[in-house]
Amino acid sequence: MAREKVLYRGHALAAVAATSAHIAEQALSLIDVDYEVLGPVLNADDAMKDDAPILHERLLTLADPALRPGGWGATDTENASNVANRFQFTMGDIEKGFQEADVIVDREFHTKPVHQGYIEPHSATALWSTDDSVTIWCSSQGHFAVRDHTSLILGVPVSHVKIVPMEIGGGFGGKGQGGVYLEPVAAALSRKTGQPMMNSSFLDYRMPTSLDLPMIDTVIVEVANPGHPYGVRGTGEVPLVPPMAAIANAISNAIGVRMTSLPMTPGSVLETLWEGGNA
Repeated sequence: MAREKVLYRGHALAAVAATSAHIAEQALSLIDVDYEVLGPVLNADDAMKDDAPILHERLLTLADPALRPGGWGATDTENASNVANRFQFTMGDIEKGFQEADVIVDREFHTKPVHQGYIEPHSATALWSTDDSVTIWCSSQGHFAVRDHTSLILGVPVSHVKIVPMEIGGGFGGKGQGGVYLEPVAAALSRKTGQPMMNSSFLDYRMPTSLDLPMIDTVIVEVANPGHPYGVRGTGEVPLVPPMAAIANAISNAIGVRMTSLPMTPGSVLETLWEGGNA
């Protein structure tokens, strides 16, 4: 949740406990928030400029690839930075490699943000006990990280936090590894109300890119396909994975049906059209 400022559109800044989602929405409509618009930082290059606004006043730059979130100061510090980590990986003699190279290519590559794309949203149920301990049931594969972060955020001993990992409807590193979102909120509301608290995420802003992706069909091919268009490698080997998918998509866009059988020859395309279905 937001501290002194929100950092992105949809950043949560308040939590409401209610006996139903309808009552919770009514309560939320009664909360008024006044925002002061701050100077935005919209990309990594701007964030690293000397005059860039500091987004996290307590973030400290580290040089350890194992600590992805960066350092975290106890209080605001003059050493705060927008850069979480700075590290280098080297192998061999780079200068010698440049000297012996026939061609040197120097480019910048940019890619769009992605999301793990799991089907089940974040969810957590917490029960605060009278002995000042809390049990949290959550859909996370990183239950030790959830335990440690929740302990730190709520200011309770780690021995007082019990995490019960449930069956996960997809995670892929996006639930409890590098960030904890719902669990401390559910625990804090349970402590405040004295009741078990369920906190399910209805947010969709965490998955804007994956929601825009087209449907993807994955087909396992056990043997090399001698009839594929390029005649270079067996289907499924790395150099030919993108072209085959692109060809299948092009055929689907052209004729309006999906083909999942190989090889995709003109004859098989016509046969698929005659049958009026998938092949």
